[in-house]
Amino acid sequence: MKVKEVNLQIAVANKNVVTLQDIEACIIRITGLDMKERNRGRAHVNARALFYYLAYKYTSCNVSEIARHVGMNHASVIHHLKHAPYTIPQDPEMQVWYDYITAYLNELVHSKSLDPSEMGGVDTMNVLEKVEYLLEKVQSCLLYTSPSPRDQRGSG
Repeated sequence: MKVKEVNLQIAVANKNVVTLQDIEACIIRITGLDMKERNRGRAHVNARALFYYLAYKYTSCNVSEIARHVGMNHASVIHHLKHAPYTIPQDPEMQVWYDYITAYLNELVHSKSLDPSEMGGVDTMNVLEKVEYLLEKVQSCLLYTSPSPRDQRGSG
């Protein structure tokens, strides 16, 4: 069985349109976790891994700059850059986060790269409202898919 891999391609012209702060804010809003918190719980590790992976893909920052932003070592960034493309498809929660965050970041790249004359009806509040709607949808999906305590005890 072949292991699935995520492959995100960003046009070179669109790099640096999104900042590390934009990515951090989006991850905090979607996951509800502070990546800079020194916590080794799985959810925090996954949030940081997503940040490292997306920051490396969406910006031209090197691994040291990305690590410095979060207060971690550059080796942690390198480790997660190697493993995140394989971890994302295997962890359902991380896959959902990845899908919503990349959708938001792609819209942000598109809205920031438009000329002001072309913007017309594009409003940043529309993007934020959409993210909040998607976040509510993710949270409701997680509530419906989480197993009940009875399911975890078994049928016996």
